[in-house]
Amino acid sequence: MCRYIPIVCCVILFGVNIDVGSHSLSAAETFTLQLRADGDSRWFDFRAHTFAELSAPAYEQRDGTTGELIEDWAPRRDGMYSLADEGVASHPAGDPQAGQTDLSQFDSATFSPSAYAEQTGRYDEETGDVFLAGDDGSETTFSNSYSVEYDDSSLIGSGMEVAGILGFQLDFVNDVADDDPIFGYISDPYVSTASNAWGSVTLLDGQVMSIDGGADVNFNYNVFGLADELNYDGTIAFSGDQWNLNVVDEDDLNGFGLYGLGWDVHGNVSNVSAVPEPSSLAFLMGLASSVMFRRRRRRFVSFID
Repeated sequence: MCRYIPIVCCVILFGVNIDVGSHSLSAAETFTLQLRADGDSRWFDFRAHTFAELSAPAYEQRDGTTGELIEDWAPRRDGMYSLADEGVASHPAGDPQAGQTDLSQFDSATFSPSAYAEQTGRYDEETGDVFLAGDDGSETTFSNSYSVEYDDSSLIGSGMEVAGILGFQLDFVNDVADDDPIFGYISDPYVSTASNAWGSVTLLDGQVMSIDGGADVNFNYNVFGLADELNYDGTIAFSGDQWNLNVVDEDDLNGFGLYGLGWDVHGNVSNVSAVPEPSSLAFLMGLASSVMFRRRRRRFVSFID
């Protein structure tokens, strides 16, 4: 009769949500991503032919005749600046989109501004500051609005392990362009959605030390004032402790033609642990390759500093 005890034990051990030490055999684990953005992260309003840059020099609005400071305008630390003064092509006269950026001629990865010519008129003291202060008051430190979910069903929380990514939760409206100036009060803040997640998370003794993967990203505006919505599609990618958001797209605004916007934002994940020693790295890469081979393969988005 005792010979049946191991079988019963096995059935009990492989039940759901049984703690083994401090580790739970749940199906998924959520890891909050503490994102930091590099200074050359940018946001684009292609309809207005302008851009904002996180580390761009601050300037103040002054009277065009007297040069006196208009005191009710706060210094605008990151925008807006003219794309035309950076030599970026717009649609020619006669084109229905004349004056707007020609996206077929634009590449955010190679865009390197130098003039930083102030753009006035459409933007004011509130909407000129595109990158918002995060939880610590810094524009480079994003809010706690981002996370990755990974499969921890086979993890034991000890040694080097690799888990497949299940999905991402993103909410970029809390940190970039929360109130698009042209929509004004006829649009809700945009909603961030990640889908088709891929890749893996590498852990050492239960601590996330590398994220290698990504997802498709959609930003949706409900333009209720025009009974319409706008959708902007792109990708987010992670490599080690680095991340890169690339959404450059345009959509048709009901009765007003194409409306292009762009998010070219990148940086590091500050709460991801250090890279392991080279002797351990080869082992980790082998584990990651094994996990990713079994998942849907996707072309990785390259990082451009």
